[in-house]
Amino acid sequence: MSKFDNEWQGLDQKIKLSKKESADLYDSIFREVQEPNKEVQTTHLSIKPLLSLVTVACLVTILVLSNWNTTDDNGILTPASNDEANEEIIIVVTNNTTFEFLGISINVYKDGLKVSNQTTINADNSTVDTGQELHFQFLKEDFSLTGEVSLEASVVLNNENQIPITPHVPITIEKGNKYYLSIEGDSVESSQLTIENRAE
Repeated sequence: MSKFDNEWQGLDQKIKLSKKESADLYDSIFREVQEPNKEVQTTHLSIKPLLSLVTVACLVTILVLSNWNTTDDNGILTPASNDEANEEIIIVVTNNTTFEFLGISINVYKDGLKVSNQTTINADNSTVDTGQELHFQFLKEDFSLTGEVSLEASVVLNNENQIPITPHVPITIEKGNKYYLSIEGDSVESSQLTIENRAE
């Protein structure tokens, strides 16, 4: 007689079950021990592929929707166009000075009114190197991106000190274009903002 049978008989004597109840209980326990619950394993195994499929479907949906914009009045999704890149103006200012400063601030004036301002500094708060280009991106939300504007540059010496460079530079701009300027001079007082003869 096995150890299990001995323990079962001992348990049967303590609980005082009828022979039929004891046999039924023994059979049900034996079946549970010999045949693990297959339903639990099957459910567990089928959840993994399902989760993988749902994850992949979500990622594909995110990728597809990230390339679409809601531009229709009815809220219908329409494809994003490359024309959005043509709705901006890039101004590139090259540092051709021999003095140290932290960044450049550009003020844009249209019809005598200041319509936009951007400041660019190095992310690590280091000084701007000679020959380094600083990029300013103006979007159509900033101001009307066509026509004559006047640009004023200021040299950022520290967090509280910006020195404007005079005179302002008049320039005719068109959306979708890139304009190149440079700051030249041996000191803040003698520096000038000039338009370079290149454009894109």
